[in-house]
Amino acid sequence: MKATRIRTTLLLLLTLTATTVLRAQNPEATKQLYFTGQLLEEATRNNQLSKGYSEVVFEANSPDIVITSSEPTDHFIPGQRKSNGRYEYRVIMNRNASRSSNQRRTLFFSKEGININQEFVAPNVKELMSERYLITEKDDYITSLDITPRICAHLVQGEGCLELQTLLDLNIESLDGVALNKEVSTNSANAKVIKLSFKVADLKPTSAVRITTNSSNSVDIPIGGIGDRLRKIYNISSQLRSNADASNSNVPRQYIVIGVSPANARVYINDVNVPVVSGVASKLLPLGNYSYRVELEGHESQSGVVYLNDPDSRIEKNVYLMANIGEIIIKGRNTNGAVVIIDSTVVGILPMNKIPVVIGNHHIIVAREGFKSYETTCSIEISKPFEINADLRVGQTSEMAHITFISDQNVEIWINGKMRGKGKVSDDFVQGNYLVETRSGGLTLESRFLYIPHAMVPRTIRLDVPEESTGNIEITSEPNGADVYFDGEYMGRTPTSLQQIDAGSHSLRLTTSDGGYWEETVELNGGQTLNINAKMLHNVVVSFSCNVADAMLYVDGKEQGNPQGNFDIALGSHTIFVQREGFADYEQRIEVKHEGQTFTIQMHPTFDRMITVNGISFQMIFVKGGNFTMGATKGQGSAANGDEKPAHAVQLSDYLIGQTEVTQELYQAVVGNNPSINKNPKAPVENITYSDAVAFVQQLNVISGYSFRLPTEAEWEYAARGGVQGGDLRYSGSKDYDKCAVTGGSVNQPIDVGTRLSNELGIFDMSGNVWEWCSDYYHKNYYKKSPLLDPQGPETGSDRVIRGGAYDSNPEACRVSARMSHPCTMMGRSANLGFRLVLSK
Repeated sequence: MKATRIRTTLLLLLTLTATTVLRAQNPEATKQLYFTGQLLEEATRNNQLSKGYSEVVFEANSPDIVITSSEPTDHFIPGQRKSNGRYEYRVIMNRNASRSSNQRRTLFFSKEGININQEFVAPNVKELMSERYLITEKDDYITSLDITPRICAHLVQGEGCLELQTLLDLNIESLDGVALNKEVSTNSANAKVIKLSFKVADLKPTSAVRITTNSSNSVDIPIGGIGDRLRKIYNISSQLRSNADASNSNVPRQYIVIGVSPANARVYINDVNVPVVSGVASKLLPLGNYSYRVELEGHESQSGVVYLNDPDSRIEKNVYLMANIGEIIIKGRNTNGAVVIIDSTVVGILPMNKIPVVIGNHHIIVAREGFKSYETTCSIEISKPFEINADLRVGQTSEMAHITFISDQNVEIWINGKMRGKGKVSDDFVQGNYLVETRSGGLTLESRFLYIPHAMVPRTIRLDVPEESTGNIEITSEPNGADVYFDGEYMGRTPTSLQQIDAGSHSLRLTTSDGGYWEETVELNGGQTLNINAKMLHNVVVSFSCNVADAMLYVDGKEQGNPQGNFDIALGSHTIFVQREGFADYEQRIEVKHEGQTFTIQMHPTFDRMITVNGISFQMIFVKGGNFTMGATKGQGSAANGDEKPAHAVQLSDYLIGQTEVTQELYQAVVGNNPSINKNPKAPVENITYSDAVAFVQQLNVISGYSFRLPTEAEWEYAARGGVQGGDLRYSGSKDYDKCAVTGGSVNQPIDVGTRLSNELGIFDMSGNVWEWCSDYYHKNYYKKSPLLDPQGPETGSDRVIRGGAYDSNPEACRVSARMSHPCTMMGRSANLGFRLVLSK
């Protein structure tokens, strides 16, 4: 961006200090306007001021501020001297003026070639009453700074923001410590968009944001008055800019000011377009000769040459363009009440007298609801009126299309000048052109022309949505006649058209009475028309199997019974949900592609479970999976052996583990015998080989219907350490072995299970009593290559891992990380060796 220096910067500061509203004192009689008792002017229309006008007061410390407006009916009162070198400027704003659909009004403030555009956007211009604005001068230099502050609409939720657009690197700070949340993005013009948000409750009357460039030029934007504006939201667009050639102050320059009428004429100086603000174009140029040209469609252009030779004065020229005007006369049957649209602009409702238009070609539409609209193109000459015979024919049923217009609940929907309803209008419309408007509180929110073609498919059109953020969806199906549900809302039957839908992701579902089904999530871009042809799918027979027979199956939210056997389900995507007390809810998205598919459901217990087999009960403890460090951790101290190293990270899935070792009474109930040397029903079964333990598990699974197994070495250590709840203790549940371990010479045989201190998970006897088989083959260097996720041990080997120590072991062997190899043969039987169970979740 080219560096430009602005010697005088006008900073528009918005405040809400109260000012007295202009009132007409008995206007019918006196026709005089008073402000704080002082007569300001005589006016012929003052009898309307109390009904349709309001006042905005501005203060400035400069006597030569010029105010103009985009609304020609606004009245301006020149600046009056106040104390402390300030001047007052008043604008009497016509609230009944005919404005565009968004009711915009723009005031322009100018001084010495620098303009500040102040734009008001309000639900009702009446809200401009009793507002005060302040214009001040600031002696500073701003280097090519283009700032657009905007007070955002979500201020009503207690949060305010400023949006700044710039090509410069800016430093932004709060002058009184208000917390600012800054978000930076880039717009389509590659300019930075900086959004500053803050809490309105944090603001003080003096709160302000300081913006500084790399060259230490700064500007302050006050935000302290925002807290008082929660109910009055305007869009403030304040842009500081200078003339393009003002960067070199050493070159003599002179202003050329060209006033034009009509005010929307275009001005060119040396074939370069100069912006026209309220009928005035101005430019500061180096001395010399310049050609100018003023033109506007439908008017005779004017041109000339100006000579700039005096930098202490300015050249002023007023240019009036003569319009080339012709006339149109519209007649015809059934035209009374019809809307006349010329070149996409509504000019009135028939009957009308001669309609003035500029000479040239024009597109004319005559539209009346219930009739087929008339449309023509004509060439207008200045010499004579152009007469149109626009006979309107009553619309036929076959020419009608069903249209649904949707807006906000309390917004009025007007069609061809008639109010048809609030929030939603759904009706049959004849082929033709229609003027569709939304209104609220007497103001027009949106106005558009809609052409409804001959017997088109039903359409749903969302009003009051910016076109650049919406798109259209055209929907057909095979066969047609399917019910359409868009984001869960019924939208009619195919074929149908959804118009002005918000861009983004949407769910679309089609169904038919014979079981046909189609569903998809669609992505819609702004300005896109998405064409969808849905091929309806129908029911097929599929089967489900589940490891929990008495669970309940739901398909797309509908109860189907136990998840076993055959079910009729539509082709396509479905969500299945299976529930059973004591088990984790099972949910999965399935794709039904053909007849005969089988879906297997594996449910897992969610918490501790008491299981009874042949009259003997035992408890399984739920272990929440997670990450832990396995092996020679710091808590194991110098007692750690070489096969416990290196300490390494392991991640485990959920599982359940026996609260105690398998007891002799449980072993007896399942297998029918008790191989233990030291008989005691409540003590752990011992004298067990690895093969004995595996055979027991297999028999238990047949009887119980569960899928028990032996623990892996990692699962055993994780449970012994207390899982996610445990710490780095030397023994299972304590740092002192005599509190939790059945060892150390205190006994000479295994004791009843569960009689010593448990660990953090409520698991007993993982330090001492009996050694416990694990499913892993043993290898002294396995930890050097153990995988992270659910390690299973070496693939081959001769010995298996045993863990936990026994009643006759020394304390070091009972540590949670201690491991030992043991042969799997018959020679491996021992009175101090047993096992415990694991159940996968």
